[in-house]
Amino acid sequence: QASLRDAVDVTGVILTEPVLYADEDICGAYIKVALQVHDSSFNTKTRTTEVFLFASIDGQSVCSTTCEPDSITGICIATVFIDKPHFRDIDQDLQLSIGLNPD
Repeated sequence: QASLRDAVDVTGVILTEPVLYADEDICGAYIKVALQVHDSSFNTKTRTTEVFLFASIDGQSVCSTTCEPDSITGICIATVFIDKPHFRDIDQDLQLSIGLNPD
C-alpha cells in the first residue's frame, strides 16, 4: 500500500443558494459548501488536512469555519451563518474563499 500524500488543493461547490430577501422576517442566511481535497496526482485519499471557508461581504470578513475532510473521499461539508445585519444593501457582493489550513 502506497503512503498517503499531503493534500495540495481544495475545490468547493455551493450546496445552498446564498440569498436573503429583505422583506422576509428571517435572522440571516446559512451557506453550505461541499469541499474536496486532492493530492498532486488528484487522489482524494490524502493525509487529513483541515480546510477553511471564509465569507465576506463587499470585502469585509463576516464569518468563517473549518472542516476536516474524510480520509477516503476527501470531502467535508462546511456551513456558515451570516446574520441579517450584514446585509445592508441590495447590491452587496458575497464572496466565499476556500483553502487548506497550514499545518
